[in-house]
Amino acid sequence: MREPWAGESQTSRHRLLSELIEASRALRGVGGIALSPFAFQGVFVVLAGFGWPRAGAEHRLLRDAPVPFLVSSLLVSALASAALVLACAGVSALSGRKTRRAGIFFVALLASLPIPMLAFFVGSGTLPSLDLAREGLPFLLRDATGWGRAAAVTLACVAVPWALLSVLTLRSASAPPRGSFAPLPLASAGLLLLGAVFLLFAGGNVLAHVHPGSRRAADSRRQLLTCLFPSFPLLPALGADEVGAEALVDRLGRELPPRSELARYLSSLASLEAAPRPNVVVVMLEGVPAGHVGFRGYRRSTTPNLDRLAAAGVSFDRAWAAANESKNGQTAILASVYPMRGAENNFVSNALDYPRILCWEVFRALGYATAFISTQDETWLGMQRFQLLDGRPPDLYVHALDIPEGETFPDRKKDEAPVVRRALDWMRRVADPRKPFLLVTNFQRTHFPYQLPSGIPPSFQPLAPLGPRFRRWTEADLPNGVNNFDSALRYVDDRLGELLDGLRDLGVEKDTIVAIVSDHGQGFEAGLEPVSMSLDAPYVHVPFVLSWPGTLPPGRIEENVSTIDLFPTLLGLIGAPPCPGWDGRARLGGPASSRGRSRPIYSASIVWEARWLVQGAQEKVLVDLMTGRATAFRGDASLRSPTDRGSFDEAPALLRSFLEDYSRRATYYTSPDLRRSRLYAEPADSDGGALSRTD
Repeated sequence: MREPWAGESQTSRHRLLSELIEASRALRGVGGIALSPFAFQGVFVVLAGFGWPRAGAEHRLLRDAPVPFLVSSLLVSALASAALVLACAGVSALSGRKTRRAGIFFVALLASLPIPMLAFFVGSGTLPSLDLAREGLPFLLRDATGWGRAAAVTLACVAVPWALLSVLTLRSASAPPRGSFAPLPLASAGLLLLGAVFLLFAGGNVLAHVHPGSRRAADSRRQLLTCLFPSFPLLPALGADEVGAEALVDRLGRELPPRSELARYLSSLASLEAAPRPNVVVVMLEGVPAGHVGFRGYRRSTTPNLDRLAAAGVSFDRAWAAANESKNGQTAILASVYPMRGAENNFVSNALDYPRILCWEVFRALGYATAFISTQDETWLGMQRFQLLDGRPPDLYVHALDIPEGETFPDRKKDEAPVVRRALDWMRRVADPRKPFLLVTNFQRTHFPYQLPSGIPPSFQPLAPLGPRFRRWTEADLPNGVNNFDSALRYVDDRLGELLDGLRDLGVEKDTIVAIVSDHGQGFEAGLEPVSMSLDAPYVHVPFVLSWPGTLPPGRIEENVSTIDLFPTLLGLIGAPPCPGWDGRARLGGPASSRGRSRPIYSASIVWEARWLVQGAQEKVLVDLMTGRATAFRGDASLRSPTDRGSFDEAPALLRSFLEDYSRRATYYTSPDLRRSRLYAEPADSDGGALSRTD
């Protein structure tokens, strides 16, 4: 006997099915929109599988963690599709044809927004950084020489998919569907869900970056947005339970000196004996690899003035940049700090509440007149915020936007010639035996695309334009690219010669320490971009020279040094105590106790790749924080060559030292209470802190 309610249940199911069929008919054409997220993610995954962009993070994640990468891509696409269907359903049920059409156009526009991202992704060969995504279109359009063109092209790509998706869905707006649709709740739910999906995608596909089995999944957003936290459990790798993270915070709170230590230090400098001190001139070069300067054996005469300075002073044969790109490479030098900054790595808009003691703060406390005169637009990626946010600028602060004279180049960089003239004029005004000066300047002509000022003949030919700002080198590009770069480097060296001649003419040459250092290196390899592509030697091995005629005997230092050691070394040479909170160590001058013992040298990759090169005396380790892999190499081996399978003596200690030191710094930089109350420095009783293990 049939139950009395069975027929009613079946009727209800038929009614629901009829309503769904009627709704689907009314929403015909929505499939074009619904499938667009899958199409976009599919292209993205295919490109990542082929190693685009730049064999970078996405490719490594797909290779090393394919399941979470693909599952998260599918999940994001499904969420976006569901959101678009809901939004279309709600909009299609609105009364009034014009209202429905306007709503459909709006939803189609939202669905097409990822297209310009993909166009930029493919056309430039690089995924826009999170800083760029946060700054948005105003940042893209500020420079008509490179970013502006890229922005115009990608925005133009919106028109075609927007029109196509709109046409596919217009028929669904011809008549409102019959059934039980609730238009406003559906549309609202769809748009809210779509907004959530876009936020998830703009964050870089969070789920793809969480390593399988990681117990730090709850912190994945911070791991993703900074790409600085390891995605594998850090403390277990050190032989401790992960619950020890809170204990590490407590331990650092006891070990690190209070913030007031910095104020006491600066006050103590003012009370030092007012002995005559030398002037200091620091020239930061842009992207000059050690392999392209004459005193390092380069076949061309690219740097005759720098070569003479190196012959008369001290050259560091094994100097390594703190990063393979400018934003972290330059700021690391000016504040003597490794680029391990957690959530504050974005200088453009994040709060900069962690301690950074700029070089001019310390030298001004020593009684120096201070100046920073740069050919670079220091608003680029928030560099100026890093330098000036705390309201403690040097006595003179001039950058490219403050210099009307001379030519302006891509990225609003200025010619070095007027910068040298301004620097010499300032030194002439402030030169006083009783009050020394510190000048920091920044020469940018060797930044891609290496343009020379009008009327300046190239030193090396043939010379031809190199095209868009972001590109991969081809075999055909390389000879021309090297000629462009070497000609720009020779031009920079000529301006350096003018600066040195000016010091001689002022009569202060023997009373002045001159320091030359590059912020990072540069590579000329087919299939790669010239900068930020690798942590191999061409990208991080840099020239580093100090000269103090009559006082500093000529010599060559063969041990590993970092660019963050520059200002601590200058303090050592002038007899000042080391600055607490600076990561660098003095390599010359001062008592031996202030110089520290041999320690590993760290070089960071561009932030979203989250790789570090850790170098010891004879070996090095490449650490990939996103995949949790570490690879050991002999000290002079290329990172592109197969791993040497022989035994390694230093590598295990190098890796452990890096993880231990990194855990301390990462904990500090992501703990607001620690940053507010404590000053980061090596514990006074540890004789070098965690790094002393490898001595």
